[in-house]
Amino acid sequence: MVPRFALAALVLSLACGDDSGGSSSELCDGPADCDDGTFCNGFEVCMPGVPGSGEDGCRPSASTRRGTS
Repeated sequence: MVPRFALAALVLSLACGDDSGGSSSELCDGPADCDDGTFCNGFEVCMPGVPGSGEDGCRPSASTRRGTS
């Protein structure tokens, strides 16, 4: 039982990786421009000019911001 849990934890931690992708100095044109390739942190949307958006116009989706202030 423990080896399966350890293996599952290892796979999930490797799959999530870090959140280093998805940003650039140009404004996004759509959600594909904002995708950081990390499924664990939810999806990102392109909303330039909206408070909470990054310099590239990307921000986390509403579903990934729930429970935050």
